[in-house]
Amino acid sequence: MKFDDFCANFSQVYLCKIFPATWSQYSINGEWSGNTAGGPYPFEDGKMKLEETKDSKPEVNKVDTNNKWFNNPQYRISVKKKTTIILSVMQEDEKISKRDYIPINFLVVRVKSKRDRLWEINKDDIVLDALSGFENKGSREITRNCTLTPEHDKKPCHYMIVPNTEVTANKKEEERPFYLRMFSSEPI
Repeated sequence: MKFDDFCANFSQVYLCKIFPATWSQYSINGEWSGNTAGGPYPFEDGKMKLEETKDSKPEVNKVDTNNKWFNNPQYRISVKKKTTIILSVMQEDEKISKRDYIPINFLVVRVKSKRDRLWEINKDDIVLDALSGFENKGSREITRNCTLTPEHDKKPCHYMIVPNTEVTANKKEEERPFYLRMFSSEPI
């Protein structure tokens, strides 16, 4: 079939990935509601806000933001060996919610502590910014893959997955359920 004919007859294409039986699957129902609708991370011009310290090394700007990004749901995972992981954050279908899709994103951040909540981010600890290099226009689902290791710089590490909305104008518009799915080559 010619590409022009394909475009004339089809408006959507769905792809399905079949995972081997050895892969693990995890699914979490979440919600951005009230305080947990923390909005996007306070990036400036596509980059995290940095400020110079007296040692001339960039440091994460610790100014508290109005959108309270750190209130977004956070999910910690650990791996015991090098693991390929495919992550997906999905909004409720427009036909069910009766609302348009809003721009969403998620970050995977390397953390040292197995217990603490993520409040600030060092740019070097971002393992995956799902929208980096992509246009963010309210789509139903964002899927990305990455490889995680149990150590970084010869020290044990864990990971935090933080799904968030990218809406900043209308907080009520951000409130909605989401689904986080993880497929991993090794148990996590």
